Amino acid sequence: VVDGSGSMRNADVINAEGERVTRASAVLGLLTQNFVRTQIDAGVVPSERVSLIKVQGAVAMRALPFALFPLDHGLSDRIAVSLGEPSSHGPYLPALGLLAKLVELSAPYLLPRAKTNVLFLSDGRPSDRVDARELPKRLREALAKVHAAFATTHTFLEGFQLLGFGEADEGILKMMATMVPGNVATFNVGSGATSYRALEQSVSTFSSSVAVSRISSVSHTGGSKHRTLRAIQTSIHQRFARYRWVAIRCR
Repeated sequence: VVDGSGSMRNADVINAEGERVTRASAVLGLLTQNFVRTQIDAGVVPSERVSLIKVQGAVAMRALPFALFPLDHGLSDRIAVSLGEPSSHGPYLPALGLLAKLVELSAPYLLPRAKTNVLFLSDGRPSDRVDARELPKRLREALAKVHAAFATTHTFLEGFQLLGFGEADEGILKMMATMVPGNVATFNVGSGATSYRALEQSVSTFSSSVAVSRISSVSHTGGSKHRTLRAIQTSIHQRFARYRWVAIRCR
C-alpha cells in the first residue's frame, strides 16, 4: 500500500548516492531494489504474488493497479508504471477498504499455508475528509475489517508494517499499529537527513520478513499445482467488477 499523493513530488530526499531526489523516486528505487531484486536473488517460488494499492485521491482509488502479480523481473516495471506521477490527496480509509476487499477476493487462489505480509508506506497525514476527532475510530473500524477479512477467509496475516517519512504523522502510524489485532503490526518513521536511511532499513526489514515467510510456507506446500496467472487475474477482475467503486486493469 503505497502513497501516491501530490506531496510525493517533493524533492527533499537524499538517497544513498548523495543525490537529491523526489520522495516518489526514492520509494520506487527502494521497492524495486531492496524488495524486488532482493527477493529474486534470494530465490522466489512460482506461487509468490504481489498486489499494489495506491493511496491517492478518490478517483484514482477506484482502481487497483494490479493484483497477484508474480514476484519476478517484470514486477519492477509494473510497479513503476502503476505508481505513475504523484497527484491529489492521500486518504487512508479507502486504501484500507480496498485491502480488505483484496483479501476476500484473493483468498480462493491462495494455498492453504499461504502467508500475507502488508507494507503500508506514507509520507504524510491521512487526508480523509473526516473530523479529526472521528478519524481514530474510523481507522480502527477499517483495520478491523481488514482483520475480519483474513479471519473469515481463513487466510493468515504474517505481518503489517507501517512506514512513514516526510511529513508522516508518527502518532497516527503508531496508533494504527496498535489497532491491528494479533500483535503483528510494527511502525517506523524517519524524518530529516536520516529519513532515507530509515526508510531503506525498514524496506529491507520487510523484505527479510517476506523471505522468512517463504521458507516457512514452502516447507509446507511441497509440489502443489498452481493455477496460471492469467486465469487468476481474469477471475479476480470479474469478481471485483461487481463493485462499482473498484476495477482492476489486467494484462
